[in-house]
Amino acid sequence: MKRTIIFSLILLILGQGTLAQEVQDKEKSWYLPDYAKLQYAGAIGFLSAGAGYSQFDGKMETELMLGFLPERIGGDNLTSLTLKSQFLPWTVNLKIDKYDLLPLYLGAYASYTFGDQFYVFTPERYPRWYYGWPTALRLGIFAGSRLRIHLPEMDIIKSVDFFYEVGSYDLKLASYIQNLEALSLLDVINIAAGIKIEF
Repeated sequence: MKRTIIFSLILLILGQGTLAQEVQDKEKSWYLPDYAKLQYAGAIGFLSAGAGYSQFDGKMETELMLGFLPERIGGDNLTSLTLKSQFLPWTVNLKIDKYDLLPLYLGAYASYTFGDQFYVFTPERYPRWYYGWPTALRLGIFAGSRLRIHLPEMDIIKSVDFFYEVGSYDLKLASYIQNLEALSLLDVINIAAGIKIEF
């Protein structure tokens, strides 16, 4: 199961490059993603991969990510689907050949974890509002930074971004607010790192 999911994630990323190559001499179809992404950690899986679209001249991005957390790390094999969106207001040209810095971007996500043990609405076997939080759905926020490398000599890939993100999600933030004396911000944040390939 684990190998199948990891293999599927790799094929998803490689498949985006194949689609981009097929249309490089034609006008790009609206439904083809603008980029593929691979992310490590960040509360959406040990490893997650997906594809997305750029809007507003690259100032906003929206992507769909499939994540996997293996049993040896999380205690159970978990698969999640995450919709992420980020706002990238600033780009700084480093005046070094082909390199740009995106010093700060902000984003939000909604992540759904699959499995019979998870739910969005409290199951009928429990009294209404017995559990205050859905176990399948997490809403989160994050901030990040990127280093972009432009690749004008390549036909398929326009640029590659290396990024990191720092964020948290609803349940952790609520726990922090309710336990200010016992928890610090370091207890409720998560860190992610990854690579984005733009076509």
